[in-house]
Amino acid sequence: MKKFYDIHFHSLNLSHANLLAFLNRDDIITQQNVKKALKKAFKWYNIIPACTLRLFSKKIKNTLLEQVNDQSNIINLLSFMGSSYKDNFLLIEHFLRNKNALIENNKLHLNNTTYDKLVICPLIMDFGMKNQNMENIFYNIPTRKPVHDQIVDLLNSINYYYSHEYKLDAESKKYRIFNSNTNKEDRLLEIYPFMGINTQNYSIDAIEKILNRYFTGFENDTPEERFQKLHNKMGDFKNSSLEKELNPDYDFNYLFAGIKVYPPLGFAPWPKDNNEELKKVKLLYKICSERRIPIITHCSDGGFKTVKNAQDLSNPGNEWKEVLDNYPDLIVNFAHLGNQENSKQWENQIIDYAKDDSKKVYTDISCMAKDDNYYKKVSDIFSNNPDVEDKMLFGTDFVINLIWSESYNEYLKAMSDTNHLSDKQKHKLCCSNAEKFLYGGIIDYSSTDKIDKKVTETI
Repeated sequence: MKKFYDIHFHSLNLSHANLLAFLNRDDIITQQNVKKALKKAFKWYNIIPACTLRLFSKKIKNTLLEQVNDQSNIINLLSFMGSSYKDNFLLIEHFLRNKNALIENNKLHLNNTTYDKLVICPLIMDFGMKNQNMENIFYNIPTRKPVHDQIVDLLNSINYYYSHEYKLDAESKKYRIFNSNTNKEDRLLEIYPFMGINTQNYSIDAIEKILNRYFTGFENDTPEERFQKLHNKMGDFKNSSLEKELNPDYDFNYLFAGIKVYPPLGFAPWPKDNNEELKKVKLLYKICSERRIPIITHCSDGGFKTVKNAQDLSNPGNEWKEVLDNYPDLIVNFAHLGNQENSKQWENQIIDYAKDDSKKVYTDISCMAKDDNYYKKVSDIFSNNPDVEDKMLFGTDFVINLIWSESYNEYLKAMSDTNHLSDKQKHKLCCSNAEKFLYGGIIDYSSTDKIDKKVTETI
């Protein structure tokens, strides 16, 4: 049994992401795009005074709109995010099977290796946005994006994936969604989501309640038991309503594999000047350390930004150093290898953490590894820091990576085709390292059948 892990995946649509935060991304409307549009509108743009340009506002507007429409990658992204949310996982599988197909005989084929399953970890983002400054507009109450709604949608969409499938309709000769009786063990995808938490959006009692609701029992399980419990609960939740209390009698444990935090949305890793917030994050880290709950944190100078100090909060060498010093057993994945546009400071800091055996620090290459040049960089890192081979994870950052990549298929194929990494190194990135991060160890699948009955009884 071989499984390919995408440890950093986003399953969200435009109803989940705060639109203001989305438009505020540096990679949506760039300075280069605006310059290009203006130069296209005005041949002598560089020498025409600004006051003269104002006279041609209609021309500028039309040219900017043309420029946006020319950005096929943005249209591609919005096309996917605008689709029915419950279809997301079906769409991923459908296009893996049918367009530049990477699936054959219900297995994922990447270069020299065949994988029985594709494991994806959708990361919920807590867009609570309570810290958003909206004083300069009339409707100035921050947009409500309750993480509860996103949880319900995500869990329902996982259930929908395992109970439906795309099939070619004999009558219309088109693909349609039909009910499916296929066992989930026989489906290509395994889906283990991460809960999004921004401690600033909750009281300390609410945080403890959330962690106990979704992560009770994690402290005592073996890697095989954790995998089996997550697998057994996968697709189990179904709720068509949006009650404030989600099915209070339902056991929510093992619906989520870990925690996602997002500093640019205001999560402060170690708010030492705010005693109340510091107590909240200490509770989060204490429980995650004791129960071996993995945390993924955004770590790049891009992304969704709603606070002015987004860079300081994301910096792995600032507040995060305090976190790791105080909680050495905390399992943390610094995403995107700390990418910065004009610096390697964050990347170097993460590499230093990953080389330290006393720390349980990982990093992923989500969103960055879209072409062969990046894998050359990864290869160079491994050559200079061999220990990092055991701490790096594969991730795509789908659906956000459609800003730069044409498709999920393309991103996987870049990993498959690169010659800069050996098959052994690739397997570490996309399998064995991920299992250690998620479950606490490499899974012996031959033993999971023996514990299945025991695990089923516990949940």
